[in-house]
Amino acid sequence: MRVLFLQSLTYPFIGIMSIAAVLKKGGHQTRLHFLDFNHPATRDFQEIRAFAPGIIAIPVYTGWQRGILKFCRQLKDKLGAPVILGGPHPTYRPEILAEELVDYLCVGEGEIAFPELVKRLKNHHPAVDIPGIWLKQNGAFIHNGAAQLPHLPDLPPMDIDLSVSHITRDHSRPWKRFSPMPLRPSGPELA
Repeated sequence: MRVLFLQSLTYPFIGIMSIAAVLKKGGHQTRLHFLDFNHPATRDFQEIRAFAPGIIAIPVYTGWQRGILKFCRQLKDKLGAPVILGGPHPTYRPEILAEELVDYLCVGEGEIAFPELVKRLKNHHPAVDIPGIWLKQNGAFIHNGAAQLPHLPDLPPMDIDLSVSHITRDHSRPWKRFSPMPLRPSGPELA
């Protein structure tokens, strides 16, 4: 399945890079698109449509929710793809699920919950019992608690290229917020 992550800051979100790595390990295709949720361009919708995502994932911090929900209305009108919101705001304010434009929430950590949702959607299996995934079904809200942090050593390395490749391609901005650092510290070995 194709999974599109959307974010407004040209800054690498660790959660997105971590979840994308798990999704890729599961055979899914991921992409990250940066846009201004308050003023999306026609080009943004064209690029989203061209990727043809099976689901669109958006991280939400408190204070961003109004702009993101306004954008989701445009997104639903133009594309109709399911939308999942994750991040701090849905985790601490899950009542955002009541918004008609939100199909799913990821409450808690997404490295296990979100890939499980993607797998079930791809295989047309019910997704009503995934810990950390909240949804609406037949007018009822299904709350599945919060997803816990997985055992970190079991996770694949974060997909840093997801953010870096896009940021380095974007020549429209005179500044960059992210410079890749070496994966290992240089100098003497740490004890």
